[in-house]
Amino acid sequence: LQALQEIRRVLVPRGRLVFTAWSEPFPLNAALANALKRHVNAETATSCLAPFAWGALGRDPIQELVNDAGFREIGMEVIVSTIFVPATADAVIEQILFVGSRSPFVGEIEKAIGLLEREVSAALQPYVDTEGVAIPYASHLLLARP
Repeated sequence: LQALQEIRRVLVPRGRLVFTAWSEPFPLNAALANALKRHVNAETATSCLAPFAWGALGRDPIQELVNDAGFREIGMEVIVSTIFVPATADAVIEQILFVGSRSPFVGEIEKAIGLLEREVSAALQPYVDTEGVAIPYASHLLLARP
């Protein structure tokens, strides 16, 4: 709330607030969280879902927070985009290590990388197409005026 209030305070006259927040975990992150919980620990699994916590609040709480910060004319919609990852074990490992690099358990992740890669790759099979792995991700897009 304080951050939004500060944004409103410094916004130029007739300016707008525009931001996005992921609305749900990407299938890659969800699959990785499941695999990490089984092969590393629950704390690491939770940490790879942390970037999605704000968006997981849902539409109404986010709009209410923006309203409480003094914004009006609040509009919000969900937009869906796609990221593409090559359908190779190396590409999946690279993504696992990228997500896991922020974890204090990176060493444990590296030790379990073979198991993690197999489980994540299996979970991503529904997203494989001719270009690789097409991973959808949804975000809340919010626009508001002070």
